[in-house]
Amino acid sequence: LANLSVNATNQVLMADLGAIEILVGLLETDSAAVKRQSAKALANLSVNIRNKEKVSKVRIPLHFKVKNDTPAEKKERSDLKNGHVAFSQQFQARGIPPLVQLVAHHDAAVAIEAVAALANLAVNDANEIEICEIGGLEAIMSAVQTPNTELQAQCSRSLRNLSVNPDNQRKLREVSCRESATLFCECL
Repeated sequence: LANLSVNATNQVLMADLGAIEILVGLLETDSAAVKRQSAKALANLSVNIRNKEKVSKVRIPLHFKVKNDTPAEKKERSDLKNGHVAFSQQFQARGIPPLVQLVAHHDAAVAIEAVAALANLAVNDANEIEICEIGGLEAIMSAVQTPNTELQAQCSRSLRNLSVNPDNQRKLREVSCRESATLFCECL
């Protein structure tokens, strides 16, 4: 999906077919490789203006739950002895929070793709604000200190896109001051 999502026509088609919801859900898996490829596909999909908003508004069920059937339903579903699986009504409200969480992932390749996706999403004004409100700025400022130059480059791109908003500029200065003070104290 990551490779297919580079094509502009595929970006629209994939979003229309529900790929964004699936990819955001895959960010929660245990596999670093799946997280990396999902974040990479989301980064590619979020180049499309319409998809930037879709990623931020996607609603993914938090978990499944077992629904107990009524006696009449149980008779109709003789193959299901203990009920059937139904979606919980609790949803993860957005696709951006799991990407922010992946910025600190121990696998740099996963973090790179998450930051790249956030950089693309930050071109949208509402996304730019949301990313900062949920701690994305701090996460990216922390990740930029890595020795990995590719991650540093993606963090720089993300910070550039996030700094368009005046409130975010203020937050960036505050975070920069805290980071500088921490580094200064560590040197003492």
